[in-house]
Amino acid sequence: MPHRLLSLAEEETWKDGMRLVSIEAVSGFILLEQTRDERSAAAWTPALASQRAGLNVTVVQGTSDEAKGLLAPVQRDLGAPHSTDLLHLQHEVSQAMSLSLKRAEQPAETAAAEATACWQGACAAEPADHRRRHGPGRPPAFAARLDEALTASVQASRAHARAQAQRAEAKTLIGAFSEIDPPDALQQGQAQTPEPLQTR
Repeated sequence: MPHRLLSLAEEETWKDGMRLVSIEAVSGFILLEQTRDERSAAAWTPALASQRAGLNVTVVQGTSDEAKGLLAPVQRDLGAPHSTDLLHLQHEVSQAMSLSLKRAEQPAETAAAEATACWQGACAAEPADHRRRHGPGRPPAFAARLDEALTASVQASRAHARAQAQRAEAKTLIGAFSEIDPPDALQQGQAQTPEPLQTR
């Protein structure tokens, strides 16, 4: 056979026990499907070696999750680069960002609720005051209190809306990986070339 460069996608499946599966990403050819008792690098390395024996091929890339048993045979034993699969890429990025974005949103939500309650209290204060008997002295400055409470409520609501928008934007951007990451352009069904993919 003529020499071929392989890009392998690796995963463990669990049909009738655990199986190590490796597929050549471009052709879809199943290079490896073996039942094993473990999924460590010690199991993957000889399994991949036995399936490549006698084939005129060079593995130039591996794609999988970040499990050490999947990384070592590609990076250490074959000296090929590894790229994280899309699901795990999105999960890792989401995990790194979501907690800090949620932590920023929660206090903004609490502050907005408190400011709204304060404003509602200020709105109700003047009518309640008119129903009571008053002694001598100046009446409370309801207009100033109401204006101050309304300003605080609007500012807190805007801060909460900004925090929500940041979280929504992050979710949208993480989802966008699925549109730019595949090797084929989804609309045209043709292979993406490196230059436009890098730009996107």
